[in-house]
Amino acid sequence: MTGKPRAPRSAGRAPSGPKLSRLASRGEGRPNSRPGGLEISNQQRSVRVTRDEIRRIVRAVLEAERVERATISVTLTDNATVRRVNREFLRHDYDTDVLSFLFESPRVAAREKTAGAARRGHGRHIDGEVLVSAEMAAERAGQFGWSGRDELTLYLIHGLLHLCGYDDQTPPERRVMRGRERTILADLGIGTARGIDSGGRVGRRALAKNGTRS
Repeated sequence: MTGKPRAPRSAGRAPSGPKLSRLASRGEGRPNSRPGGLEISNQQRSVRVTRDEIRRIVRAVLEAERVERATISVTLTDNATVRRVNREFLRHDYDTDVLSFLFESPRVAAREKTAGAARRGHGRHIDGEVLVSAEMAAERAGQFGWSGRDELTLYLIHGLLHLCGYDDQTPPERRVMRGRERTILADLGIGTARGIDSGGRVGRRALAKNGTRS
């Protein structure tokens, strides 16, 4: 990593079509899948994490948000791959830790938006993908006093919350999202890292920014 400030997280809304895990793959073939709507592709060696641990994190978020049904792909990869997808799909040419893409029709998207923030994930049917840079998690974890696995868990929770309808474009929205992150980390038995507060890692970690692609 260079001395430049880390770019903000991004999340996007993508039209129905091929899942990004195929586009992000390194020619390793189709990712391993698991019945129940969760597909996991682990393309990295920076953080030691099992598929069972990833399933546990996803389950914790969906249960906490009372999501009714979900089809989710999770890809763990490196900085270069996340940057490439960020550039190709969101037109953002910078490194980031996690990207979220919601795959749904314009009609469904409009209905979900009308439902408002009060609903969040409650009762929703979600089809989306989260792309996480495990390489960045390993690089950044030491700054916040916890492990690369914990940092990766935070990234994944953040991306999943975006799929559930959370946003972080304004300070009030950001506080709500950070609060949910802390709650779910606690549910998973993970203590809060240094610098995570109601406003995020201000001054030490770029505040999140939600990019959209219609």
